[in-house]
Amino acid sequence: MPEKSEQVKEKPKKTTDVNHEREDAEQKETDMDRALDIAGGLAKLSREYHLGRLEVGHNGLRVMVSRESDEAEFTGAMQEESPAELGINIITVNSPLTGVFYCAPLPGAPPFVDVGDTVEPGTVLCIIEAMKLMNEITSEVSGKITKIVAENGQVVEENQVMFHIDIS
Repeated sequence: MPEKSEQVKEKPKKTTDVNHEREDAEQKETDMDRALDIAGGLAKLSREYHLGRLEVGHNGLRVMVSRESDEAEFTGAMQEESPAELGINIITVNSPLTGVFYCAPLPGAPPFVDVGDTVEPGTVLCIIEAMKLMNEITSEVSGKITKIVAENGQVVEENQVMFHIDIS
């Protein structure tokens, strides 16, 4: 009887592994496309309604667009200034709630305060609109406004810095 030669059979590659890798890559690309579409829509709304910042989160995807002037840009998390950067006699006025920051009582009206203005306890600094309620934010200290951090029409979050006041 003739001798049979042994043939080595290669194991077939698991197509499921390759398919899962391809599906994961496609899902990441789809998520990025979706994020870019959302960001584009947010940028358009930001320009149209003169908003300083818009943020949307859904199903683990978070997109934030903020703008200065007429250019919209993607930004990361907000960076707070350290006390050393502010100076010894500079305090911050933080938003007590999340809402829309307004620097004046009405559109086109002069702002409540400008950089360089002297404030006393009880001086109205701005209005925060939350749930259709207008909340006057007043100074708790005497001092001089050195910086207005928030922009008119910008959404401010609770504890976000809005003003710097020199209390010296």
